[in-house]
Amino acid sequence: MTALRSCVLIAALLTACGHEPPAVKTGSASVTVELVPVDAKCIQISAIGNTKSQGRSIDVVPEQSAVFVLTDLLPGPTAFSAVAYDVDCEHLGGSTPAWASDEVVATVSLSTPVGVTLTMHPVVTTGGAVVTIDFPPVVGPGVITEFSLPATGVNYQPFDIVTGPDGHLWFIDRDHLGRMTVEGSVIEDPLPAPFEGQLEALTATPDGNVWLGWVGGFGKAAPGMHIIFDPTEMKLPLPTTEVNGMAVGQDGNIWFLEYYGGNGGVVGLSGAINEIPLGVDYPGQGIAAGSSGDMFFAANYDVAKLKGPQLGLIQVATGNVILLPSTAAANELWSDVIAGPDGAIWFVRGICNSGNDPYQCSSMTFALSSYSGAGMAGYTLSALSRPARICAGPDGNIWFTDLGTNSIGRLEPESGTITLFPVPTALAAVNGITAGPDGNVWFTEYLAGKIGRITTR
Repeated sequence: MTALRSCVLIAALLTACGHEPPAVKTGSASVTVELVPVDAKCIQISAIGNTKSQGRSIDVVPEQSAVFVLTDLLPGPTAFSAVAYDVDCEHLGGSTPAWASDEVVATVSLSTPVGVTLTMHPVVTTGGAVVTIDFPPVVGPGVITEFSLPATGVNYQPFDIVTGPDGHLWFIDRDHLGRMTVEGSVIEDPLPAPFEGQLEALTATPDGNVWLGWVGGFGKAAPGMHIIFDPTEMKLPLPTTEVNGMAVGQDGNIWFLEYYGGNGGVVGLSGAINEIPLGVDYPGQGIAAGSSGDMFFAANYDVAKLKGPQLGLIQVATGNVILLPSTAAANELWSDVIAGPDGAIWFVRGICNSGNDPYQCSSMTFALSSYSGAGMAGYTLSALSRPARICAGPDGNIWFTDLGTNSIGRLEPESGTITLFPVPTALAAVNGITAGPDGNVWFTEYLAGKIGRITTR
């Protein structure tokens, strides 16, 4: 393999660990080797600085990822270098490295990120590698990492994301179903014709698959990314019907909303569909199972009716629909209902400030609201905020994508404290959001064509 094609990409995080005197404050580096050169089986990284040296070896698999950690890095000038061998670490003996880097000196700080790039050169006759070490600080929640989708000539615009039954992140744009590991590796699968441009929603199901809602019906994808569309069993009566939200109920079936026509319904894992009239004009995006097992949704009405939104529920046992009393005004629009970590039902509440038509409104104020047996509670967001989607985080908080401020937001239910974490890419159009399998929260960037991750602890 030539030196130009043999690459090692190392992303490192330097965490400043505070200690009480007289202990010395030190940092640590978590190093990820994202692409190991062909024929390499063992990599050694060394860091020498302030009279203290440190190193670490790890066995690796060519062209796969590897992770190792350097701890107790002292602040100040530090010399970094790397070597790679074509034998495993256990049998190094007196082996000569096949690759070696030039030494690079960088200043390690407890608070300031330091980036180090090591270019490796073949020592024998093959290979070559580029090693990148980056040390951004990790200080609790709110650290955002963005992952670009493959540059295959496709203009990716991901808008929804869930954690799949296989422990990976599954996402969709209108034409593609994608799967991403928590390390950021991506597998994607184009939709089979004639379903291009028609994906609307997705949800993980107890049968070990991910089910997809599209214009006119449903499909499913097995963990191997094989997409199945059955034109007879999974087709809605109207081929132009848009699926506006999907969620698994406590009965194990898939419950859904239709944006136009005022219907909802349930799909069995066999693919049989049962539509249910909801008695509303526009169900808001999102449906969720409450603690009672009933499926909650937001009920919106045509502006000519001068009627404010309500929360509705479908009784799973009977299919009956109940619309809860509401004091909301006709200039409000509710959407994205979820089950919160506190047992309450949460949703996005928009209030039009420039007239009585929330569908044609130039200025809106938004709040995150909750419903429980104790009634309604609301938390008003900043004037610039425009929340798109919300999710229950693994930390017990409510997380949301904020289009207006290009941020990821966190609401702490116990205190009502709201914190915004800016997304690095400007005008990213953050949209879908979900709790990840790694204890973090993951989200989509529609215009940037990226998947993002934010730490919660």
